[in-house]
Amino acid sequence: MWTRGPLKVAKRFLAAIEAHDLTACAALMHVDFRYIDSHGNVLEGKSAGLQLFALLMASHGESRLVVDSMSAFDDTVLIRARVDSPDPRLAGDALYKLKVERGLVVEIQSNRFDTRPTARLLLPEILERLKTGPA
Repeated sequence: MWTRGPLKVAKRFLAAIEAHDLTACAALMHVDFRYIDSHGNVLEGKSAGLQLFALLMASHGESRLVVDSMSAFDDTVLIRARVDSPDPRLAGDALYKLKVERGLVVEIQSNRFDTRPTARLLLPEILERLKTGPA
């Protein structure tokens, strides 16, 4: 058993996002990090994930993730939360599934109740680049 359980890792990761601490986020992210939004858009790699969180922190600084509940089973943490944001594109209820591997967040799947694609809203240029390959 790893010394940092999935629930503890998830709580530390969410606290780092809430504190706008990109360095702490990076320390808790697996090199093979993946972010999957409600439409199945996928950001792959720690670098792409850090770009997502950096953009979220910089341009949506007043947004907050309010966690209603968290539960863990094996390496998976389920989170029911809402995003409070002045940006109506981001505000709303969501379910998140975090997968933790060896004490690091390896995957986040976002399932918004309104099915707006968070990754597409925040990083369209990165998603486009990933689809077409390097320029």
